[in-house]
Amino acid sequence: MGKSNARLKHLFEGKRRQCTLADWRPLKDKANVRRMKLDIVSSLSNQPFESMPEEFEEEVAVMMKQKSIANFKKISVEMEGTLFTVFSTDIEKFPWWKSHAVTLNGFKLLGAGIDDRRSVDLQFNAYVPWSDDLRDWAGDHLHNDFFLEVVPSQMEIIAETPAEKPVKEKKKKRDGKAPFDPEALQRAAKAGEDLVQ
Repeated sequence: MGKSNARLKHLFEGKRRQCTLADWRPLKDKANVRRMKLDIVSSLSNQPFESMPEEFEEEVAVMMKQKSIANFKKISVEMEGTLFTVFSTDIEKFPWWKSHAVTLNGFKLLGAGIDDRRSVDLQFNAYVPWSDDLRDWAGDHLHNDFFLEVVPSQMEIIAETPAEKPVKEKKKKRDGKAPFDPEALQRAAKAGEDLVQ
């Protein structure tokens, strides 16, 4: 698969987005390193299209149509090493907590409802280094709103279509006859050979 670098500046940088903590769970890898996985949802409804990353601007526009039947789209984006800061309000100066080296992935667009009740949400996962303060915060804020600032440091968008394979030329089928060779015909004529096959 081809890869191209991208930074979703319009979605995160310089913005404090309202989100909901949909779920969370503790994780531990083979080396006994503890982390937490946060499942986060952020509404894209009633957002100006200038704030949409071009990587899914078109999909959001399709999903937002009142009679749209498009309700799901996976976006192949991963953000690594982000600074992840959580606030209680959109104007609060001091964060509840913040964490470095957070990985965001599993981005999905989810459409729901019809007509004027149509909505589109962005759902994603955040893998955060473990802390007891974070565990307490997640337990207290499950299914509640918070405000999030993300400062990305590295991000990749993975092309969703595989690279095109080179087209091979088809070999001509042989019909049992020798290919036409004008020079061979001339040589045969000079030698007086019968040219009829």
